[in-house]
Formats: sequence, C-alpha cells, structure tokens
Amino acid sequence: MHGLLLLSLLRFIKMIISPLVFATLTVIIGHAGNEVTVGHLGGKALAWLVFASLLSLSRRRLLVGSLEPGKAGQPELPTAAASGMAQSSADAVTRQARRPVGKREKESTGANVMSEVVLVTGISGFIAKHVALALLGAGYRVRGTVRDRSAGKAVADTLARHGADVAMLDFVVTDLTRDTGWDEAIAGCDYVQHLASPFPIEAPADRESLVPVAREGTLRVLRRAFASGVRRVVETSSIVAMMYRAGRPARFSVTEQDWTDPEWAPLSAYIVSKTRAERAAWEAADAAGDRERLCTVHPGFVLGPLLDAKSGTSVDVIRLFLTGAYPAVPKVAYPVVDVRDLAAVHVAAMRAEGAGGRRLIAAGETLSMRDMALALREAFPERARKIPIGQLPDTVVRLAGYVDRQLRSLRGDLGVTPGVDASYVTAMTCVAFRPSREAVVAAGRSLFEHGVVA
Repeated sequence: MHGLLLLSLLRFIKMIISPLVFATLTVIIGHAGNEVTVGHLGGKALAWLVFASLLSLSRRRLLVGSLEPGKAGQPELPTAAASGMAQSSADAVTRQARRPVGKREKESTGANVMSEVVLVTGISGFIAKHVALALLGAGYRVRGTVRDRSAGKAVADTLARHGADVAMLDFVVTDLTRDTGWDEAIAGCDYVQHLASPFPIEAPADRESLVPVAREGTLRVLRRAFASGVRRVVETSSIVAMMYRAGRPARFSVTEQDWTDPEWAPLSAYIVSKTRAERAAWEAADAAGDRERLCTVHPGFVLGPLLDAKSGTSVDVIRLFLTGAYPAVPKVAYPVVDVRDLAAVHVAAMRAEGAGGRRLIAAGETLSMRDMALALREAFPERARKIPIGQLPDTVVRLAGYVDRQLRSLRGDLGVTPGVDASYVTAMTCVAFRPSREAVVAAGRSLFEHGVVA
C-alpha cells in the first residue's frame, strides 16, 4: 500500500512540482553501507537523475556511428602530439597487417592496401572517427557518409589534427533513411565498415519504434555492398544484442552464441532495434549465400580518448564523474573496451582469416560504475572530492523508472554482473585489449586535453 502511494506521489510531483522537490521528498528510501539515500543527497539528487539518463542514453548509443553534423572548418597541420595519437590508434592494426595472410585472403584482397577503398558509414561518430583514423594510418583510402557537407569538414579537421593524411579521405552525403547516395557511396569500395545507427534523444514509448530505420538502413547498406562485390562488411552491432534475457544468474559470461531476447520487457527501444537489425543482417547474408562476407563487432562500454571536443556517448559519464555533477552512482557494471582497441578490431576484421561469418566481442574486463570512479580518483587526486563512490540502492533506480523512461532502461542492468571472454577475438585479430581502467583514465585525460572539463 505504501509502495503504491509512493509511486502515485512521485508521478504527481514529477508532473506538478519541481524536480528538486521530487528528489528531496523521496527521503523515505533507506540506506546501508555505501548506499546513499536520495534524501541524503539533498539538492544534488537532480544531478543523479540527469546522470542516469545520460548513462542510459550513452549505453543505447554505445558509440555506434553518430549521424550528428559537426562544425565546419579547415584541417590544421598535424602536431607531434596528434601524430602520437594516430600511432597509438594504429598499433594493433599494424600488427594485424604483418600477420601471414591465407591463400584465400591473398586472392581476394590483393597486396597493396594503398589502392583499397573502405566505406565508413556514420563517420562523424566517436567510434567511427577512430576507425577512420586507424584505416588512414594503415594506408587505406577512406570514404565516409555524412548527413551534410559541414559534418565532413569537421571530421577532416579532427583527423588532420591527429596526423591523418586527409588527402586519402572523401565524403558522400546520405543517411540510413533514404536510398539516395548509397550507390555512389559504395561504388568502387573494397570493404564496408557499417557503424551508422539511429539513436533517440529521448527513449521512445514504443520499444519497436526504432526497428524499421535500424533494420532497413542495415539492409540498404548490406544489399548494395554484396551486389557491388565488396569483399567484407564489418557491421558494428553491440554487446547489448547479446546480453539481455530473463533468468540470467547474478554473474554470467556473454558468448558469441548468445542473443538478447527482444521480447524481454525491461529492454529499451535502442536495444530492441540493435538486436533485430543484426538478426536481419545475418538472415540477409544467409539468403544471399554471403555469410562469409559479413562480420559483426560487439563493443562493450566504450571509453578511451576523444579525438575532439565532442564528448557525447559513454565518455559523458566520465565527464560527469570529474565535474561532480552528481553525488552517487547506480550499482551497474559493464564490460569495457578502449575505443583504440575497438577501432583496431574493426580494421583487422576486414581481412582476418576466419572472421567472416563471426560475431566478435570487443571488450575486456568488467567494471562497475564505482570501479570507474575509484580509477578516476586515483588518477586525478585533485578531483577526488568531486568523484562519487557512494552507490544508490537498486530500489531508487527501479522506482524512478516508473516515472522516467530513460531510467527505466537501466532495469535490465540491475542485480547482474556480465563478463566476457574475448580471447578468440585476440587470437583472430592480434588485438590485445588493454586494461579497462586504462580506458577510463584515458577518457578522463582527454576531457581535460580538449577543454571539455576545465
């Protein structure tokens, strides 16, 4: 009875009274140990709600290719420091290029990557820019899809600052919702890196609402790629297409054979769309007899350094840690991957023997939000007092989910700790995943370097 009364009260307060009053009136939630009550949080409770919403949004995006337009600008001359970033992004790619290539690969890929063209869809996204940087560093020609020309100029500007030869880079204006531009984009390409994916600014009420664009956009790219003779399509899926279903134990390991159940009630529209789009991709590849020409990459929680000041995606979580924007963290945990390693997996998967027809998990060790906070406290002791290590009870998150769709999508992450074993990916691609805490700290350091955090 008290629970129903509380939910009714929360709904009323959210609609009628200020969010700050909403936060302070939830003082009835108790605490124990490290758990922090919303009542104890006082005026900062609103910031927690903002954080959780951003966390939910960033996980749904998961660093798939952003289609947001960037700022126009002319490429600057690369600096020595920027060249170092390009080198670190390309290290694992270089190791992969040196490995022996099987007979079938030799026949299909040729010896000179300088003449090979790779299409990168959604090139303005966080992951996609790193993939483009690694490809250019390895000697490929890169063609990126953007929604408008100004976004292309912004990407070229960013990549040039990090030492890329942007003379090897060009752009085509198109997006996943239309046919126009895709024939031009794919013409003459040897490989396709498909990273573009629709994402919502707010969680849609209809969990199936993103499926048509995600699925049809993927099929639009795949069908043209297969018809044009592209050697391999590397599609960025997500670990979210693998790890969600009813009846999971408190600790479990995600495997290549696992699939998210899109009918499971706690799922967000984004997770449903990623799962159904990947299913459709494999079905299309099988129907065309081209399964070996498709490979999907499944990143975990993507951190690591930014290439520019656009801090959208998961790195926003680290920004909020460092700025003291909220006083506590939810008790959730995710397998983490450094974006530089993720980019290297994408590039290696184009030619790696045995990668065709496989689902490659790209993630290392699992960290909780509290683990990330502790790593940041150690790396940036001057910020320690701002970085929260208290944990909110699951009850708070669950109750808040009844009145906020963004928070509701966290329900599937409460009470479980997923792990991964990506050793088969390392064996196949020669990409060894760096420690997850290193990715956390690298993300934080880049936020300072780009002036996102003062």
